[in-house]
Amino acid sequence: MAKSKRKKSKTKSKAKVRRKAKKSKRTSSAPRKKAKTLAKKKIAQRRSTAKRKRKARKRTEAEMSWPEVRASRLRKSAGREDRIVREFDRSVNMTPQALEKWVGESAAGHWSAQRILEIKRKKPRDYTPDDYSHMRKVAAYVKRHAAQRPDGDVSETPWRYSLMNWGHDPLK
Repeated sequence: MAKSKRKKSKTKSKAKVRRKAKKSKRTSSAPRKKAKTLAKKKIAQRRSTAKRKRKARKRTEAEMSWPEVRASRLRKSAGREDRIVREFDRSVNMTPQALEKWVGESAAGHWSAQRILEIKRKKPRDYTPDDYSHMRKVAAYVKRHAAQRPDGDVSETPWRYSLMNWGHDPLK
């Protein structure tokens, strides 16, 4: 009989272990992980809908009042003037004295060279929108024309003279 009691006690202890294992499975971190991932998904969904709403709020210029349009354009162009001035300074590599000397020698291209001299003599805070417009033209012309460099010696070519009328000496 003693043997059978021992067997029963062993089987009971195994049943207890199984019950404990089931309880520990119930209280495991798996449900908590699922809850966390669901919460993260909900937060991500909220953020994406908020972004969509913000994008939907943007209006076209036709829907805005004139002051709003001006403010919008100013925000977009912030820093543009600095970039234009940098490009202009990079492309116009002749000093005002050298440009004046060149303009005195040639009759062609006077208007652009004169305008460049006016801009060079001004202080940056005194630049007008028309000045920025001309600076953009000069920088674009010099960039476009410099890319068409002819082969060989360019010291006395119409290509060089044309660039010099715009304040850029390709030999510098």
